[in-house]
Formats: sequence, structure tokens, C-alpha cells
Amino acid sequence: MSYAVAGAAPKGAAPDFLKKIDDLADAGNWNLFVLYAVEWTRQEPANAAAWDRLRTGYVNMRQYDDALAAAKKAAELAPRDARMWRALGYVQLEVEDGPGALRSFGQAVALDAQDVESLKQVGVLHARVGRT
Repeated sequence: MSYAVAGAAPKGAAPDFLKKIDDLADAGNWNLFVLYAVEWTRQEPANAAAWDRLRTGYVNMRQYDDALAAAKKAAELAPRDARMWRALGYVQLEVEDGPGALRSFGQAVALDAQDVESLKQVGVLHARVGRT
């Protein structure tokens, strides 16, 4: 499951940089996609969108530990962006970190009360531990 977030291309990059990585995603070429995203995070380590794209690539490659690190970095860089917290929550579910996922989805809801996906996940996670 991917949750890509649009963002600006790296500084000095060709204008079609995002189109290239979007094309790689559309083609399912996740190895090359990750190489582009890694380069983007190397060029702009403070760009949350770059880290989120890297998370997307790792999730699609089922490299969840790497995806978790990228998602944490994206949420750290964009702490007011509910989408970053929701994406982190989904990766935490993949690595079976229910308490972490509950915190992340809760943070997403705190930032955006209309975030139905995160609200649903908060309810599901509470139900799993008997808190209905």
C-alpha cells in the first residue's frame, strides 16, 4: 500500500524530476524509484516530501524497517502534516508496532479531525486491545 505525497523536486534538478519518479512508480520500478528518492534525500535532507517518497518506495519493496526509518524522518520534518503521521502509522502496522501506530494515527487525527483513514485505524487498534 503506498501513500505518496507530492513535493518539490530537488534544488537544481531537471524540471521533470517528479515526473520521472512518478513514471517509475507507475511502472512498478521500485528499485530505481528508491535510488532516485535516496539521491533526493541526500541532496535535501530536510525535505519531508523526499523522505516520504523514499518511504513509499521501501513499502512497495516490502523493506519495512527502511520504510519505518524514512517515515519517522518525514514525520519529524513535517510534524504538523497529518499525512506524514498517517503514513508512519501504516508502516508501524507493517512492523507490528501497534502502540506506535496508535500514537501516529492519533497524532494525525489531532492535526486533522476529518482524517477518516486515521480515525478508522484508531478505532480498529483500540478494538484489538478490547477498548471499544
